[in-house]
Amino acid sequence: MKGPSRRLFLQLGGLAVLTAACAPGERTGAGAFPLLRRRWREVTLGYPGTFDPEREPYRARLARLGAEAAGHRDAMTPTRRSLWPDLPFPSLDATPARLRAMAQAYALPGTGLTAEPGLGSAVAEGIEHYVRHVYAADAEQTGNWWDWQIGTPRALLDAAVLAAPHLTDTQVAALCAAVDTFVPESRLDDYAGNSTGANRVDLCTVTLLRAIAGADPARAALAASALSPVFPYVTEGDGFYRDGSFIQHGSVPYQGGYGAVLLTGLATLFAVLRGTPWEITDPAARTVLDAVDRSFAPFVHDGACMDLVRGRGIDRRPYGDHRRGREIAAAVLLLAETAPDAERPAGGPWSRAGPCATPRSGCSMWPRVRPRQATWRSTRACRPCWATRASRPPPSPPGTACSP
Repeated sequence: MKGPSRRLFLQLGGLAVLTAACAPGERTGAGAFPLLRRRWREVTLGYPGTFDPEREPYRARLARLGAEAAGHRDAMTPTRRSLWPDLPFPSLDATPARLRAMAQAYALPGTGLTAEPGLGSAVAEGIEHYVRHVYAADAEQTGNWWDWQIGTPRALLDAAVLAAPHLTDTQVAALCAAVDTFVPESRLDDYAGNSTGANRVDLCTVTLLRAIAGADPARAALAASALSPVFPYVTEGDGFYRDGSFIQHGSVPYQGGYGAVLLTGLATLFAVLRGTPWEITDPAARTVLDAVDRSFAPFVHDGACMDLVRGRGIDRRPYGDHRRGREIAAAVLLLAETAPDAERPAGGPWSRAGPCATPRSGCSMWPRVRPRQATWRSTRACRPCWATRASRPPPSPPGTACSP
């Protein structure tokens, strides 16, 4: 059984996610990593005081998370073959996800286990056991590269950062050594292969979490600087195109898949790094602001992301279009909070008064960040209960490459 989804905590954070980006903090010296740890917790789980854990929908969801975490803690039975009897190793997805869910219950208010020492110690012991038997520095990478370089290390590092008071230096060092094996600094040398677009943003997120866990300024700097190749427009391959396209896997329109992951990841990193020595200041990052209108808004209607830009994600779960649409909406709101004042939306149909923002019905449904007219030649037909879109790129000028 997997832990609660990232969307749950985007909802739980609500406006908390947004105001965290503006919180002042230490910029240099020894205070940088306590600031980063606090920022990561605030941006991903919610800023203290901006939601009431005693009110719905928070109360029920937090209580459910606490109950799940308590069940995981009580059922933990470390052996050479598993951490939980129902999840035999390697369990690259489910076991780290449970540890992260336990750490989230430890860090969030209202779970009944907030800052509970027994839970924090269980997270630390679980990470240590998993690193010893599965995700070890001398382990052999098998199966999908994504699990070893993005999914598993991100979940383990997230749990370690949230439950940091209970991890020993030895436990942290072992985890960092394992991450360094599978995600070495050289992994970000070349912007090519499976280190482009959303994958590059995910690798930078893992690198930043590794930096936070190990208090490593060099890796924090690398995590920030290695984002720069994501920002410029491209004329072939993965990335944002001037006509509003977003492509991943070389030729697949993917705003509702990899694009949503990229937008969420960048909005999170911008917010976490703001006010630190590694704040993102690359002028080319404004491409991401333009992408809100040019790349994402045309394909979201009444909270749902259209299937034509969701790639293989359309067969993964029912109503995945709504999940992606809301994930994009949450990322846009967070991105707007870290945008320059002149480029923030002055208003719009998205409710900013609660954590479960949903668009009002109709076609005009987006808070515009630096509004521009996309250059796609497109037709959009919509009514209160449906919408459809057909589009094609404009002709390319002589001598230029055609965008996908």
